[in-house]
Amino acid sequence: MDAKKILLLILIVIAILTAMFIGVGAHRDKTDPKPDEYRQKQDGAFSGLDRGIAKHFRDTFALSRVKGGSCGWDGTQFQFSTSPCQAVIDTGKARSSSFELIPAGGIVHACFGFEMDQLADCIRDADKRNQIKKGESKFTVSKDSAYLLLYCQPIGSAPCVVRLSREE
Repeated sequence: MDAKKILLLILIVIAILTAMFIGVGAHRDKTDPKPDEYRQKQDGAFSGLDRGIAKHFRDTFALSRVKGGSCGWDGTQFQFSTSPCQAVIDTGKARSSSFELIPAGGIVHACFGFEMDQLADCIRDADKRNQIKKGESKFTVSKDSAYLLLYCQPIGSAPCVVRLSREE
């Protein structure tokens, strides 16, 4: 074979491989679950493993780390009516710890991140905020600080109330 035929053969192989990669990517875009569905599947698959690991490798969340800011923190719950309210979780021990937010009044959405820059999309777009629901609003923090923004949709004239439950 001369050099032109070899070059043409290599180019054809490259074109076929490129078409295959594009086709596989398009197929995955159609069949992959939406981010919310993926998160639910992922949480369900590892939730038992996470509970087992948490007992041995996580500390109990220290309530003294929470600085309520404008959220009306009383040591066990947030009570607020203005949106958004910002709470800061101060630095802690070397091991991670977890807590759960449980709604007790009103409809509350949350944005959570380890830096304020991470919350920019959540602050701008209400669709990216997670509604706090019992059993589904667990947060894990490390020794670094974290930020929590809570958005209130009161029911009637009562303020929003969110209890903080520590994972033992």
